[in-house]
Amino acid sequence: MNLTQLFKKSDELATSLGHTFLTIDHVSATVLTIDSIKNVFEDMNIDADKLHNRLMNYLKNTTVPHAPKSVKDEDANRTSLLVNRVVHELSKKSVIEQLKSDDFSIDAYFVLFECLSFPNTALEAALKEEGVSCTEAARALQKHVESLDKGINLQSINDEPIGDKKVAQQQQSSKQKGLEDYTTNLTALAKEGKLDPMIGRQKELSALIETLARKTKKNAILTGEAGVGKTQIIDGLAQAIADGNVPEHLKDVEILSLNVGALTAGTKYRGEFEERIDNLLKELKKRENTIVFIDEIHIMVGAGSASNGSMDMSNMLKPALSRGEIRVIGATTYDEYRKNIEKDSALTRRFMKIDVVEPSIDETRAIVNGLKPTYEKFHNVEFTSDAMDAVISLSDKFLKNKHFPDKAIDLMDAAAAKVRSRDNNSKLITANLIQEVVAGIANLDINVVACTESDRMRNLPDALRSRVYGQEEAIQKLVDNVMVARAGLRDKSSVQGAFMFVGPSGTGKTEITKALADATGAELIRFDMSEFSQEHTVSKLIGSPPGYVGHDSGNGLLLDKIEQFPNAVLLLDEIEKADRKVLLTFLQVLDEGRLTGSQGKTVYFNNVTVIMTTNLGAADSTKRSIGMSGSDTAQDKAIKAFLPPEFINRIDSIVTFKDLSSEAIDSIIDKFMGGLNEQVKDRNVKVTLTKAAREWLAKNGVKVGMGARPMKRTIEQNIRVPLAKEMLCGSLVNGGNITFDVIDGKIGIKPKRSKAVDKALA
Repeated sequence: MNLTQLFKKSDELATSLGHTFLTIDHVSATVLTIDSIKNVFEDMNIDADKLHNRLMNYLKNTTVPHAPKSVKDEDANRTSLLVNRVVHELSKKSVIEQLKSDDFSIDAYFVLFECLSFPNTALEAALKEEGVSCTEAARALQKHVESLDKGINLQSINDEPIGDKKVAQQQQSSKQKGLEDYTTNLTALAKEGKLDPMIGRQKELSALIETLARKTKKNAILTGEAGVGKTQIIDGLAQAIADGNVPEHLKDVEILSLNVGALTAGTKYRGEFEERIDNLLKELKKRENTIVFIDEIHIMVGAGSASNGSMDMSNMLKPALSRGEIRVIGATTYDEYRKNIEKDSALTRRFMKIDVVEPSIDETRAIVNGLKPTYEKFHNVEFTSDAMDAVISLSDKFLKNKHFPDKAIDLMDAAAAKVRSRDNNSKLITANLIQEVVAGIANLDINVVACTESDRMRNLPDALRSRVYGQEEAIQKLVDNVMVARAGLRDKSSVQGAFMFVGPSGTGKTEITKALADATGAELIRFDMSEFSQEHTVSKLIGSPPGYVGHDSGNGLLLDKIEQFPNAVLLLDEIEKADRKVLLTFLQVLDEGRLTGSQGKTVYFNNVTVIMTTNLGAADSTKRSIGMSGSDTAQDKAIKAFLPPEFINRIDSIVTFKDLSSEAIDSIIDKFMGGLNEQVKDRNVKVTLTKAAREWLAKNGVKVGMGARPMKRTIEQNIRVPLAKEMLCGSLVNGGNITFDVIDGKIGIKPKRSKAVDKALA
């Protein structure tokens, strides 16, 4: 009987008994009919036939799993059954083993050995009646096989467990995992040269070494913003230990980095996690020269606890920490320390807090220059000196919401990876490539990053004048303040500039803001403050407070936008329509250049220019503004009545926009008509205005109190609509020239002239 026949006979046995599934019990009963297997039990003084009969009686008397009557009646002649998962895996494995041996008896031994390994089977019950356990039977089987002198070890045949046995073994293996399974030996990695060198940070490293030398409270927490180098200090300590450059009390010490995620993985039932922690603590107590490093240590608060009432990891470690039985170093951010660690005073007392501040530009330059050979060797590239300077300057300028040295190192790594991924053989990294990478990271146009500050500022006045007309005083005032900020003469912790544009509607306040964003290459972020007229709408800007709907949905529109575009012009349009509480939210932005959302996340506005527009006191907009007059004008009084003094004091300049002059209105008409001709150029159409038509537009396109805002609508109704009709189904279907004139007091199409005149106009 070969293996195929064995499983076929097992199938036939199950069918004859009316069972739906082929199980281990059916296979066991079939194996017991093989002569070689009978010999095994005879060696144990067990009657194999009697054992087989007991097994059959069990199968005949059992009610599970029988096939339903309908199945028996409709499919009485079926040749295959639903196969139990364990038997299916066993049969596949048996076929593989059969390929290794031509002796079927050996494979039969293997099948019996597997049948004996499963708990709660009929075979186990039958053997128990004979006074023999499955374990004893398995040992006897192994001994019998060894006596055959064929070099077969049944234990090694089944290296890969199957079915329920596999799950059981995995659970057992999980319980038996030790310290090495959940940790990484940083000291060993340092000895192998697999850690990046630590540059600088000697002050923090010395404080850490002194803490570890204490008799009590010899545990430390490194706190600092993300990316300032907390983990690198631990790598530096591991490297110092590996090199022997540490005091006597740290020599031969191992630093093990604990993976809390791996420690909690798979602990579904109460007690499993506690057992793992208990085993780890026992090992750590035996290994006195071991320091455990827990990165993101705040996650151990609550780790392993659930609704079943089990303790979290931090509470289980407290006794060992207080008695000094283990030494632990943690690392976390200020926010996470405040939210998770600081509120647990018992846990806080067991750690010394070491602040890791962001390094200065000079310190960062030393760090990246020190790491430069490591990255050049890894990526097989070469950085020019200009590229290294660009790494520092551009990351400082455009990546404001990240921290040194991480953002500079990331930029260096990203540039090297970009070169490494290219098909060409060039391995040189230049400043131009650094600019390209920064543009991608900061979501900026490459020209914005590449353009020098001096060129951008030199062209700024003309760029603004080409978009806004008749506001020379306002333009000059804005340019002067922007240049002061860009020259670095303003407080670096504040915003780039804070301006309030005051004047009648339609005088260019919003347009000049757009022009400033375009000219400086910044992203324009606009908020219509009429949408924030209610007190509760402040949550739209900085997120909902804890306990309110939407608290987990994000940091709010303002913070999300600034985080996405740190180099921006922030336009708060028609600020007088916002609620007072909403306005006070911006005090921190204007003063400190940062804003903290409802979730505790701080976003920095150091590279943002804030512009507010208002119509307050518009009727008196031509009068002198605050700071330029001995007495308050109506405009000044309106602003003071609406804004608190502390808000006004944080505004760099209040820029007044005057009513449009006739020259400005004429320039605006030229601007609109130039844009219109640019649109129809591809259709070979040219539009001109007579002097009378221009005067009519100047009169009807500008309204008192509305400025030039109606001009667009006037041109739309009186020029664009007639022009569209002529282009689609009139005289301009194939192109041509058209002139608008005043006819009967209204603007209209001037009667067509001769082709010679049209040619002359073209």
